[in-house]
Amino acid sequence: MSKWVAYFNKLNQFFLKKKNHFFFLNLPNVVNVFVTVVSLPILLRSLSSEAYGQWQYVLAFQSLAVVFTASQITSASKRGIALNKAGTFYFALKKRSQLALIPSVLFLVLAELFILKNDIVLSYLCLMSIGYLYINTIVVLSLSEYYIAKEQFARWSTWQMITSTVSTVLGCVVAVYTKNILFFVLSLFVYTTCVVLVELVRVSRRDHLVAAFKAKEYDASCYTYGIKSIPNDSINALSFKLVDIIIANTFGYKDLAIFSVAQKIRNVLVNVLKTLGPLLYVEFAKQKLEFGMERIKRSLVVSFLGGTGMAIVAVGSAYTYISFFLPAEYQSAILYVFILALSIPFVIPTTFLYTFLDAHLRYRAITFATVIPNIIKIMLILFFGYLFGLVGFAIALSVHTVFSFLFYMIAVYKKDQVTQWMERGFKLFRSFVH
Repeated sequence: MSKWVAYFNKLNQFFLKKKNHFFFLNLPNVVNVFVTVVSLPILLRSLSSEAYGQWQYVLAFQSLAVVFTASQITSASKRGIALNKAGTFYFALKKRSQLALIPSVLFLVLAELFILKNDIVLSYLCLMSIGYLYINTIVVLSLSEYYIAKEQFARWSTWQMITSTVSTVLGCVVAVYTKNILFFVLSLFVYTTCVVLVELVRVSRRDHLVAAFKAKEYDASCYTYGIKSIPNDSINALSFKLVDIIIANTFGYKDLAIFSVAQKIRNVLVNVLKTLGPLLYVEFAKQKLEFGMERIKRSLVVSFLGGTGMAIVAVGSAYTYISFFLPAEYQSAILYVFILALSIPFVIPTTFLYTFLDAHLRYRAITFATVIPNIIKIMLILFFGYLFGLVGFAIALSVHTVFSFLFYMIAVYKKDQVTQWMERGFKLFRSFVH
C-alpha cells in the first residue's frame, strides 16, 4: 500500500509541475471536442453522405501521399530544435517540400484518371490535395512540432485552435450556405494558407530561423531518420487507410461516410489522450534510457485503468450523441463506435511507449513495433472484412490496437532481442534483393 501511496504522490507532483503545460496541451482538444460535437451534425445535414464519403476517400489518398514526404523528418527535427539548433526547422521543411514533388505528380495523374471516369468532383478534390499536402500537412505540422520542441505549449495550443478549430467552424458555415463539398474544401485550404503564411513569417523573424539555417545550425540526422522511416510509414499509412479505400470501392461512398463518422467520434477522445506524448517528449529526450523505462513501467497499470474508465464514458456519450443529433442514415455508426472503443484502454500506455522511443530516435525499435502489427492489421482487415463486412473492419482496427501495445512493450523492454531480430531481418531483405 505504501508503494502505491508514494507512486500517486509522485504522479500528483508531476502534474502540479506540468499543470500549465497539461492545460495548454489539452485546451485545443477540449475546444475541438466541443466544436466537433456541435459542427458535425450541421455538416452532415448540409452535405450529402455521398459527397462526404468522397472527401473521406480523397483524404485516404492524402494520407498515403504524405508517406513520400518522409513525415518523420519533421518529428525528428524536434530533437535538434530542443537542443537549440533552430536551423533544423527550415532544414526539415526544405527536405520535405522537395520530397513532396513526387506525390504532387501522382495527384495530377489521379485527377486525370477521375476525369476519364467522368468523376469531376473527385478530380477537383485531387487537385486541391496538392495544396493541402504542402500547406495543411507539411507547414502546419512543422510549426506545431516547433512549438512542442521549444516547450511553448501555450503557443502550440493557440496554433492548434487557429488551424483546426476555427477552420472547422468556417468550413461548416460554408457548407451550410453552399451545400457543396468543393466550396467546403476550398474554404478550408484558403483560410489555412493565409494563417500559415502569416505565422511562418512571424516565427521566422522572431527566432531568426532563416539565419540559423543559412549558418548551418541544424541537426541533419532528422533527414536520415525520416528517410529510414519511409518503409515503416508506408505500411502504417496503408494499414490506416486501407479500410477507407476498400469501403469506398466495395460498399460505396455512403457507407464510407458512416464508418468515417464512427472513427471520427472515437478519435476525438484518442487525440485528447495522445496529448500526454508531447508533454513528456522533451523530458524523455533528456533522460537516460533506463530511467525512462522504469518510469513507464510504474505508470502502466494506472494508465490502463484510466483508459478503461474513459472508454466506458465514451461509449455512453457516443450512443446518446448519434441517436439524438446525427441524421437517421448515420445511426448504424453506433455499433462501429462501440467496437472501436474497446481498444481505448490501450491508447495511453502505447502513447508513453512510442514517445519514449521517438524521443531517443530509436527508429529500428519503432519500425519493429509498428511494421509487424500493421502487417497483421492489414491481414485482420482483409480477413474480418471478408467475413463480417463493416463490422469486421471495426473488429480488425480494435484488435490491432492491442497488438500494437504488445509489440511496443517488447520494443522497449526487450531491446537487445529486437535489435538482433531487426539485424537478421535487414540481412534477409538485402540477400533477397541481391
